[in-house]
Amino acid sequence: MPRTTMLMLVLLITGVAPAAEGPFLASGIKIGEVTSDSAIIWTRLTAAQRRVTGDAQALPRETADEQIPSLEGAVPGQAGGAALEICTTPDFADAKQFETALTRADADFTHQWRIDSLKPATKYFVRITAMRQGDVPTARILGSFTTAPLPELWQDVRF
Repeated sequence: MPRTTMLMLVLLITGVAPAAEGPFLASGIKIGEVTSDSAIIWTRLTAAQRRVTGDAQALPRETADEQIPSLEGAVPGQAGGAALEICTTPDFADAKQFETALTRADADFTHQWRIDSLKPATKYFVRITAMRQGDVPTARILGSFTTAPLPELWQDVRF
């Protein structure tokens, strides 16, 4: 990953003062299946701010469940609340706020929102806030996406 992209990601994740305990957003934010009027936004709440790092080693064919959180690359999940805001301005002054979703182990501490009624060819800004019980913010992450143009309109596309 280019150094500037990594720096931008770090700056985006640190919008809330770091909490001593999670949940956190170490798995980031995923935005996909974007059409001219909809998108799906996904996140996962985590117990740690970063994935487990260390020396890569061959894993045994069978790993006990209790060993998984300590494996390199692991990011154990954590229950909590995930609040989504979306708007067309980066200052979130006119943001639409969605009901806080509660994540649980039976869904791997993930939640996804299907956002409908979006405007075609429009840039949207997204903010997800992780919260522990009592709506105490513990982490925040920002993202953005642009909806597709209407099928009958020509527009350059960059990837």
